[in-house]
Amino acid sequence: MNRTQPSLDASIARMSNVSPDTRCAEAYQEMKLLGGCYPATSDPDVTARVVVSALEEDGWKRRGTLRKDFGIWSATLVREGEGLAFSVDVLTSRSKGLSQELFREGCQSLVNLTLNREENPAK
Repeated sequence: MNRTQPSLDASIARMSNVSPDTRCAEAYQEMKLLGGCYPATSDPDVTARVVVSALEEDGWKRRGTLRKDFGIWSATLVREGEGLAFSVDVLTSRSKGLSQELFREGCQSLVNLTLNREENPAK
């Protein structure tokens, strides 16, 4: 079972319809990033609200708004010296690679989480 970071595991586990197992751990490790991508069986609009609600319940504060640009939901959050960027992408029959595989498995969206532990996280 692939996990992101202990500080996010509890949040991810509480996100309904979102798998707690990252499907892109190797790619994140190659890029030296903390985080992962998590398939979801719910509609991207629903998934985005579920994700931001779970994160806010765990003490993350939004910087800016939850926004949708070109079909992709995104937001940036901060908490105690950490920054977190997330996006929710729609999966369709036209998706490619891993996204196509996830769509065939019944997933409708893909949650991407990237954690930043620098002293001055995203502002």
